[in-house]
Amino acid sequence: MIYSKKFSWLVILSFLVLSSLGLYMVKSLKFNYDIESFFDKDSQQMQQYVKHRSLFENDNNFLLIGISDSTEVFNQDFMNRLGLLSISLSEVDSVLDVVSPTTIEDKIVTDFGSLSRPLIQYDSIHKLFKDKEKIKASQEYSSELFSSDWHSVLIQVKISEPVDFNAGQEVLTNIEHTVAEFGFDDAKYAGRINTRRYYVETMGQQSIIFAVIAILLLIAFLIYTFRSWQGVVLPLIILSITVVLTLAAVRVGIGEVDLMLSMLPTVVFVVGVSYTVHVISRYAEELLKTKDRYKAIKKAIREIWSTVAITVLTTSLGFLSLTLIQIRPIQNFAIYNSIGILIAGITSLTLLPALLLLISPEKIIRGSLMVSSSGLKHSSLIGNVLRKPRLVITTTGIFSVVFIVGSFNIKVNNNFLDDLNDSSLLGQELSYFESNFGGIRPFEMTILPSNDSSSVFTYHNIKSIEKVETYLRDSYGVNGIISPATIIKAGNKSYHGGKPKEYKLPETQPEMISLVKKLRRKAVFRKLETVVSRDLTHGRIYGRGVDYGSLEYQKKNELLNSFLGDHGLKTKFRLTGAAELMDEANRNISTNLFAGIGIGILVVTLIIGILFKSFRLAVISILPNLLPVLAVAGLMGLLGVDLKVSTSLTFTVIFGIAVDDTIHLFNRLKKELQLDGEMKPAMQRTYRSTGKAVVITSFVVSAGFLAFTSSEFQSLFYFGILISVGIIVALLADYFLLPVLISKVNPQRFNK
Repeated sequence: MIYSKKFSWLVILSFLVLSSLGLYMVKSLKFNYDIESFFDKDSQQMQQYVKHRSLFENDNNFLLIGISDSTEVFNQDFMNRLGLLSISLSEVDSVLDVVSPTTIEDKIVTDFGSLSRPLIQYDSIHKLFKDKEKIKASQEYSSELFSSDWHSVLIQVKISEPVDFNAGQEVLTNIEHTVAEFGFDDAKYAGRINTRRYYVETMGQQSIIFAVIAILLLIAFLIYTFRSWQGVVLPLIILSITVVLTLAAVRVGIGEVDLMLSMLPTVVFVVGVSYTVHVISRYAEELLKTKDRYKAIKKAIREIWSTVAITVLTTSLGFLSLTLIQIRPIQNFAIYNSIGILIAGITSLTLLPALLLLISPEKIIRGSLMVSSSGLKHSSLIGNVLRKPRLVITTTGIFSVVFIVGSFNIKVNNNFLDDLNDSSLLGQELSYFESNFGGIRPFEMTILPSNDSSSVFTYHNIKSIEKVETYLRDSYGVNGIISPATIIKAGNKSYHGGKPKEYKLPETQPEMISLVKKLRRKAVFRKLETVVSRDLTHGRIYGRGVDYGSLEYQKKNELLNSFLGDHGLKTKFRLTGAAELMDEANRNISTNLFAGIGIGILVVTLIIGILFKSFRLAVISILPNLLPVLAVAGLMGLLGVDLKVSTSLTFTVIFGIAVDDTIHLFNRLKKELQLDGEMKPAMQRTYRSTGKAVVITSFVVSAGFLAFTSSEFQSLFYFGILISVGIIVALLADYFLLPVLISKVNPQRFNK
């Protein structure tokens, strides 16, 4: 390649055009959060859920509204406002149904017609008092619609599925404005559209915060390292263009940024700084030998381009191993981070040299740590390390044992509330519903008739449903259960004068058949359609539960399956729903994750082995880079950090980053050995030069990932902490373990 001012301006102009186009595209990039994007679309459970939803309804198309009062809610003023609110909510566009204490009616049905009596009559104090006592004594409504202190009521709003995010937010805003008009002391919300809004708004804010923190930390380290504005501005230009072009690729590819991709700009920015520092460092070294900037940049790029290319390849492969996890947001995270790293490598090897050629060489090397005598300290350290190999191996062994023991404590678990810190508004609202209204986790179960019947409505099937329903309520922890059995019991009560004691199943098969026929004829029992398919071949049990976490629900599911098996129920019951699918995705992470890491390590080992023509060198290069992965696993276990969708990224990211520095050191060592063939002097020269850049980039990248500790989401907080610690462990491994391992290698192996 011919380096000249003309070349520089041509490259700069090309990237200026690309960046302008990229910025134009990024302007239309939107944030989005869709819980269903985390589901494996090809899994059997997903196919069953799709069928279940087509027969009934989406288990996520609801909004819970908690209305609170400073006094007990059984007062006329509160109930009057609640009644008017319920009517107003039903008139909001896209609201399909509203269930509140003032909309529920007790029905009395006869063969000649039906009568309806409101659950709560608040037109007189006397009636309100009587209904209050009746409700407090009843289990049918008290725990479902009222908090235990009777200061809050629950409104359940069923909404049509919004076409897009903006449509959903318009519905939510209209509902919030409607609630605000009635002047209640407090109102809290829980539901898909509310959660989606919170995540989208928070992602947008946090992406900016992450980027600002990372840039400020980077500027601080670059000022300390290069002691000139050029050494600060050039990497910032390169990395900013890299981020813009990467986001443009996202815009072209999928058009939106989700929770995982909200980390993309910071990750690409931080990881890419390594390439810029190594290029500038190598260029500064060459400037000490010649003042001709063109010769210096030409030799620097010739010496380092292969190393940068290899590190881009290995880091990208580390990220791409995440595509084995069948979760679309993680796959997108892997793909677009790999694209970003490739762009970072290209800009560092093309645009950065072009910009360097326009700057006076003296301004690059003046005061820079890259050309200072501090490298002698690195050389001295390596000399001391090589004199104490047993101490290094023993210390590494002790820490490895600690990390291995800690890693056995890792739990595959996902708890939605645990991912929100105490100051999170969404976390506070969801905790409110968990404490007062039986939880936020939707429960869904499909019912299939026994083999000897084609209808859910046989006496045997309904009795089996009642048994399961009782177990779910008393042992599993499902609240607000609605099932074919609950509808039939409510119908039986209605046909017996509305007497509470008649809230039970008919006692014989003929009575059951007769009642079902009556209920299906009566339009007042529309709720039957929500739990039984039109052809009567499928049924549904649904409700809500407290979010104890996927690990606890795995145990509950095992006990549930044992219960179903022990009681020999011919009716078939199958768990389904969004919560169950999310748990399934979480359970599959560990298998796919370790398969991905294993493949990533194998591929990187083969690449290094081929490049250096030595399998032994390849193994030696990998061993120190397994230590930070092991350290992260150990810390997760010791700190009680659960393995889930978000934290699963940590292992492959840290391996992909860690191996970069080892490759830089290996490549430089290979060149140094060509001078005299002596291992120890060559290693000292390697660490005196390239070692400085490795230390600087390690601290810069580690500090950059600390930006994630400002997140409201605990998973991102730990992601930042664990990656930062892992990078420092990788640096220590490169400075202590790697020299000891290399010292046992015949120098001739590097020169094959």
